[in-house]
Order: sequence, then structure tokens, then C-alpha cells
Amino acid sequence: MSFKLNWTTNEKLAAGKGATVQEFFASVDSRTLQIEVAPWGEGRLKVNGRQIAHIDDAKDRRQAFRKLETIADQYLKGNSPSQTATGSLP
Repeated sequence: MSFKLNWTTNEKLAAGKGATVQEFFASVDSRTLQIEVAPWGEGRLKVNGRQIAHIDDAKDRRQAFRKLETIADQYLKGNSPSQTATGSLP
């Protein structure tokens, strides 16, 4: 099964260069996926409010987002975060 996630930003948080943490959301079926990324390369992936993956080794927020987006894609394909190369359990 293939999903194309449409990530949207949390409009309530500051965005742009000075923002500390950015949040992105996507919905699939009854699941809400949330990615939080920090400028220093740390990030979390949550599904329905439950953290399923955490990374802290990305070089910046863009790389953290890409890694977590890949983990989200794998999760939706039926793989647990522990089965992905870049993810770790909380």
C-alpha cells in the first residue's frame, strides 16, 4: 500500500529562521502523524500523539525532517520504526 503524505505546518508556532522547533502534520485514514524538528538536528515522529521514533544525529532540521519522513513512510507500509535504518524507539 502506498501513501503520499501531505505535510502541513503548525500555524500556531513561529516559523522561519528564528523558530526553535517546527511541527508538521499529516493525516492518513484515522491516524494523525506529527513531526517535530529542531534546528540542531533533533526530531520526533508521533502517531496519534504517541512517539514512535526519535533522532538526534541529523546535521540540521531539514535532514531531521527527511529522516523522519522516511520513517513515517516505512511505518505506513507496515514496518515498525525499529526496522528502519534511521529510526529509534523512544
